Amino acid sequence: MKSNLQLALEDLKSAYLLYKEALYNTSGFHSQQCVEKALKFVLEKHDVYVRNQHDVRFLLDTLKSYEATYFEFDSDVDMLQMVYTASRYADVYRELGEKEALELYTAAKKIYDFIYKKHAT
Repeated sequence: MKSNLQLALEDLKSAYLLYKEALYNTSGFHSQQCVEKALKFVLEKHDVYVRNQHDVRFLLDTLKSYEATYFEFDSDVDMLQMVYTASRYADVYRELGEKEALELYTAAKKIYDFIYKKHAT
């Protein structure tokens, strides 16, 4: 069975490939999914399991009570949080542009890399 961190890496790779194909909304969604799964991976290391929670702001705030080093990702997570629904559902749909999709991917990669270096090596 794959860990949430392995699944996060798959989402990160998907976000990049989709970005390169100019599928910016779907790229943004996978960037958010990467961070969601990576944060869940760290929470699981603290015996905190949140299955049906997709709010990366909630996940980060929960994690910060265990590890203060995650405060540096507040603005990145806020940016990623807004694309979860806005990139997926017609009633709140918002088109992402190339620049915004790249910013989301970059934020996701930064958070993933931090978590990987801190917890997977």
